[in-house]
Amino acid sequence: KTAYKFDDGTYNPVLKERNWYNIIDREDSIACCNALYVVEFHKDYLVNINRPIIPIEDRFQYGTYRLRAAKVYLSKSETEEIRDGVSVTTTTSHDYGNPTYLFPTTTTRSKSDGGLLSTSFKYSFDGTSPVYADMISKNMVNMPIDITTSTNGNVRDKTSIQYDYFNNGTIIEPSFARKQIGTSSLYTQTDYHSYDSYGNPLHVSQNGAKNTFYVWSYKGKHPIAGITGDAYSVGDIENAIKTIFPVAGLNALAQLDNPDITKLRNGSLQNALPNAMVSTYAYDNQGILLSTTSPSQVTTYYEYDTFNRLKRTYIIENGQQKTVQSYGYHYKQ
Repeated sequence: KTAYKFDDGTYNPVLKERNWYNIIDREDSIACCNALYVVEFHKDYLVNINRPIIPIEDRFQYGTYRLRAAKVYLSKSETEEIRDGVSVTTTTSHDYGNPTYLFPTTTTRSKSDGGLLSTSFKYSFDGTSPVYADMISKNMVNMPIDITTSTNGNVRDKTSIQYDYFNNGTIIEPSFARKQIGTSSLYTQTDYHSYDSYGNPLHVSQNGAKNTFYVWSYKGKHPIAGITGDAYSVGDIENAIKTIFPVAGLNALAQLDNPDITKLRNGSLQNALPNAMVSTYAYDNQGILLSTTSPSQVTTYYEYDTFNRLKRTYIIENGQQKTVQSYGYHYKQ
């Protein structure tokens, strides 16, 4: 693929992309059959104007054909960026070291101006605990559980993600992520303590200290509140939700098509949880952000043009709209 820029009456290339593939386990003789054509005819050919039409029968003629199947792997990709007459080429090679799955175990990226970046991956097939066997049975196979990045052969960082069962074993989600910088020991970066029925995180902590809670709605598609602080638990937040919204709990609120936007803008949740930093969010039916309300209960509104591009943000002071930022979109001919 080549992308061009029109400049001074001439189209000049600015980006070139090329891909190479390997084909293995090719099978050229998979027999299949299908209807080739249909023949319609009357049961009784002695049809005349004095007799009703006899129903038509369909007869199908079947035939066989052969399919070709194979595993197709992206082996190498090359990107060339051209700016001001200077060309920089980035080449990425993909290695598939485990024949059990179709995902790369290592990608290596090199630039024509020097530097080599390598990233290795492990997946649920490489895990040893029972949860990973269950992930494979549920086709949860394309989420890396271990990612290691090296620069010129030296480990730059490593992330390990542990999956576990939640909600009485009904869902499998990450339980924690550990991070390593350089050759240091792995330390816990993020803990995932609980999830709702949609698999959305409810309680997350960073480095064993900073706690953040999330409240979801719109059929579990969007967070409507982010709560930061150590003064409350998920149970405390759920009790506040029951008081503010006419729902049975967090899962019931997540299942709503449209929560009460007024309560997301009037500071109800901020007042109910005064010892935490609470921000709330409201969306339209298309999932477009309509407003955010800060912990200080200032509501910022978002206005869009006919192409759903952000046009301006504003607040309301003394009953009047006050523009905070405005955006314009201009295209060069």
